[in-house]
Amino acid sequence: DNLYFKYDNYNINTSLVGNYQIANIILAINIIKELDSNISSALIENAIKDTLWAGRFEKVDPKKHIYIDGAHNIGGIKSLIETIKLLNYRNLYILFSALEDKNPTILIEELLKITPNIILTTFSDARIYDPTNIILNYNLDFIPSPLMAYNMVKNNMEDGDLFVITGSIHFIGYMKKDIIK
Repeated sequence: DNLYFKYDNYNINTSLVGNYQIANIILAINIIKELDSNISSALIENAIKDTLWAGRFEKVDPKKHIYIDGAHNIGGIKSLIETIKLLNYRNLYILFSALEDKNPTILIEELLKITPNIILTTFSDARIYDPTNIILNYNLDFIPSPLMAYNMVKNNMEDGDLFVITGSIHFIGYMKKDIIK
């Protein structure tokens, strides 16, 4: 699941996935070289290899293709979609919950461009969205319990399926802490 590329004299191997990560890594390398021109290539390569970004297309199941991503605005969702497009999968399932002030309808509209398999849920947060209009307007499934929704998708996944949990940094934090074990 790693991303490999060559830049300048560096052979990059990173667990960070997505085309935007290439630009981020190149920017980081250039900043490091500007700050310390004597730093070794091996040190930079190893630091990049060891870099993890919790909650950013983070794999949360060692056996299945289950990821969490904190995409919570249109830019984040579009970056997530570009990352998903890089992968090979049979079916894509998305478990989604968001905060009302993040305009969840717009986020759902973007996600619907890549899959109809979106399950809406909620979690305990004072700013949680009301999914009623999204359910009615887009004919999406709603499972109030994130645990039930997660287990339903996970237990019905087949080889080659991809499952992404997204919509809010708060939501993926909740899922990681209380659901995904």
